[in-house]
Amino acid sequence: MKWKSTEHELTHLVSDLGIQKKRYNLNWINKFEFKEYHSKWWSKTNKKYKTIYSVSDVEYHINKFGFRTFNFEKFSEINLLTLGCSHTFGAGTPESDIWPNLLAEKLNIKKNTVCNLGICGASIEKVLIISTYLLHMEIKPKIVAVLLPHAERTINWGDNKYQSIFPWDVSEEDRKAYNLNNEQLKGYINWVSENFSYQTAKINMAIDIISSICKMIDSKCIIIPFTFKLRIESEHASYLKPQSGEHFINKARDLSHYDKIVHTRWAKLFYTEYLNPTKIDNYLDNNRNANVLNLKPLYEND
Repeated sequence: MKWKSTEHELTHLVSDLGIQKKRYNLNWINKFEFKEYHSKWWSKTNKKYKTIYSVSDVEYHINKFGFRTFNFEKFSEINLLTLGCSHTFGAGTPESDIWPNLLAEKLNIKKNTVCNLGICGASIEKVLIISTYLLHMEIKPKIVAVLLPHAERTINWGDNKYQSIFPWDVSEEDRKAYNLNNEQLKGYINWVSENFSYQTAKINMAIDIISSICKMIDSKCIIIPFTFKLRIESEHASYLKPQSGEHFINKARDLSHYDKIVHTRWAKLFYTEYLNPTKIDNYLDNNRNANVLNLKPLYEND
């Protein structure tokens, strides 16, 4: 891919975003997914999740900037560019099974014209930062599809780069680095989980900014937010089969992300939005579906 900016500037951007190329080393990810995630999400007493993928089923082909896509100079055209977090990157899932490539199939787009800029652990803010680089691309994508990350995620600045903050799972090291205490984290989580107007504002802000950028570069824009509503609907529609006594949820190889069935569902949603855009309200969390889904503040009983 040709960029008006220098490669040094893109390298600096990637560094600021905290993209770790070494993290996707196959040996490292195998160890992480099978030992850490599996011990956390699966045990003899809790078989809620299972996966159809083995070690050899999932490989990560990462370009020199840390993205799960071709090296940019290989692109002569880009018909589909995707943005998002690990659900777009496709953590724990074969490349052929993730929604960017499944959507490309539906749109009859060749794989070598799909550019996946999903970043593991990204927040909406990180997606907005990387989306500004669309303005510098000499090869303009025809379609930009965005699966916006969880709205409750946020970012902080540390070690000379943007750091994603998962408020429900902040390490002791990060607490010290950012001078955060339990009361601050609990207060933020309780506020965000009950304040759907904040989440809606954040999502609409991202939609306005990315849509404006796409309009400037004459790219068709499709945006779907990853909300609790979307997650619950995706899981329950695909996997809970009480009539057969099966109550498991199929997952990706890491037992945290999703396999081809859910990615296929997301690809269908994007395809539907491509053909006939709907109101973003259809995807948003609100008090009504929060009650239906029994969403509660994470620390309400503390």
